[in-house]
Amino acid sequence: MNKIIPIIFAIDNSYVKQLATVIVSILLNTGKDTCIQFSILSKDITAENQNKLLELVKFNSDITFNFIDMKSYTESFNLEKYLSKRIDYNYITVETYYRFFIPEIFTNYKKVIYLDADLILNDDIQKLFNEDIQSYYAGVVHDVFFENLLRKRKIISENTNIEEYYLNKLKCTDYNYFNAGVLLLNLEKIRKDNVVQKLWNFIIQESPLYYQDQDALNSVLNKNVRYLPYEWNVLKEQSYYQKNENKYLRKTLNRAYKNPSIFHFIGSDKPWCVIQGRQYNYSNIDKWWEYYKLTPFFEHSDLEVLENIKVSKKYLNRFNFIAIEIYNFQILSIYIELHRFYVCILGFIKFRSKLKSISYKKSIV
Repeated sequence: MNKIIPIIFAIDNSYVKQLATVIVSILLNTGKDTCIQFSILSKDITAENQNKLLELVKFNSDITFNFIDMKSYTESFNLEKYLSKRIDYNYITVETYYRFFIPEIFTNYKKVIYLDADLILNDDIQKLFNEDIQSYYAGVVHDVFFENLLRKRKIISENTNIEEYYLNKLKCTDYNYFNAGVLLLNLEKIRKDNVVQKLWNFIIQESPLYYQDQDALNSVLNKNVRYLPYEWNVLKEQSYYQKNENKYLRKTLNRAYKNPSIFHFIGSDKPWCVIQGRQYNYSNIDKWWEYYKLTPFFEHSDLEVLENIKVSKKYLNRFNFIAIEIYNFQILSIYIELHRFYVCILGFIKFRSKLKSISYKKSIV
């Protein structure tokens, strides 16, 4: 019998379309002789959506699905109060903390893969699973976004310097920080060292945290992780890679961005929704849609969303905003708003032109 690769997700019912897309991307890039067990941690996935996910066995008859109701695991925890929700982070849900329960739930596994559902795979998942993490709690990938902020000592909130936050709040000293959307977990070692209790203790003592459970994982796991190649968790913003200040690292980062094994759509602007004013100047949007079209959830009308994204990308990337001011008085401004092109002279003489008629569908959900 082939070795089973356990892959775990944590989502709510509103994210099943994205989950199905990730799974399709895994199955299309992994050999059909690979046995994969997909486990979904949730509390509200409907029977209808579960049945649609089960249809994905048509890509590989050796895969299985395991739907785990998290209500019994979370009833004694008030997870909501530990969510440090900022205005631009209102898309973060309690499901992000479900990964802390993985060692308790999957006692029959020594090693598992945890994945966020806002990503796609372009490589064989066996390669990730076969990485050696025997001496570590986890195999992880550097978070180039956070590490860039850290390097520049940015102010993140309420005059908090990110370096001070990293050193004093997270109590880390090596200036390494990983993104928790892709984790290769050594459950055997995590259980042996009682790591989960340390994570909960940190959450209880240190909340609110700027990046929630990801901060806790970085603080508690710290130097007991193995950093994997950047290709295994490429964050969508190209500037993090092309303009990285570390010139010795830049070549490696650019190579990873061009050939990602996992491409991660972090942030609020995703390839399946239209957000006004976002430029969508990242890659793999069309690739996500290629995978999504193969899921049982795809409807032809969903393509209106992709068309709207392409319109936004075309016009906002070409021309976004110009302003000429003298002593705080605006002489000339040129900008795009609500898909209209505006020219404003002396603050009140306006000319406008509609860029393109677009549909009202903003999201596949």
